Amino acid sequence: FRDLFHYTAYHLADIAETARDVDFAIRWGYGWKLGPFETWQAAGWQQVTAWINADIAAGKTMSKAPLPAWVTDGRTGVHGSDGSFAPRSGTHLARSTHPVYQRQIYPDALLGERFDQGQTLWENAGVRLWTLGDDLGIVSFKTKMHTVNDAVLDGVQEAVTRAERELKALVLWQSSEPFSAGADLKGALGLLQAGKIDAFEAMIANFQATSMRIKYALVPVVAAVRGLALGGGCEFQMHSARTVAALESYIG
Repeated sequence: FRDLFHYTAYHLADIAETARDVDFAIRWGYGWKLGPFETWQAAGWQQVTAWINADIAAGKTMSKAPLPAWVTDGRTGVHGSDGSFAPRSGTHLARSTHPVYQRQIYPDALLGERFDQGQTLWENAGVRLWTLGDDLGIVSFKTKMHTVNDAVLDGVQEAVTRAERELKALVLWQSSEPFSAGADLKGALGLLQAGKIDAFEAMIANFQATSMRIKYALVPVVAAVRGLALGGGCEFQMHSARTVAALESYIG
């Protein structure tokens, strides 16, 4: 990564308007989770910069060209809430406000960026029900890998109930992959190991009840799937009225 960081920083002003453009090009073109500038920023901008400078001085890099002055101006990265660094102007530029981009309610985010999180209508330990103000409710899981535990089951049922009363439709959507890795097997295993068979069976019954609540909801429930939708996540998707699945989604 050292030479990649060195190369992209040195040529940034010649190849792109902002660091955002380079990171998205690499992410979308090669399927990377983070672009080179994002990776650099996540690893610690100033420390990595010091290592690169040391290797340049020691002749270990592919080129002896120095890093641009903006790299060592005390910054901690190139992406932030105010936009991404633009080397020609020496400032951070926000994303374009052209109307076509407004159609992306939740565009791909860069490290350090923050988007409108909407208005929270209700939440518990497992889910958040929120809206962007258009009578459409969005349910997002709070759990690791968006697994399904008792709090998620109770939360989804409550979200459906509130949607039937206050909204026109409900979307099951996560801000990052996966859609859901399925049931919280660690929690289920803990119940079995503790001999709490009744609690385990109650969880299974609650799982089924939640799936049926989605299926027979009085408002449309749409599963917005991206990444894995396994086990219980697959069940939620199958029982939804409609599914909108991204490319490279794996459901089963």
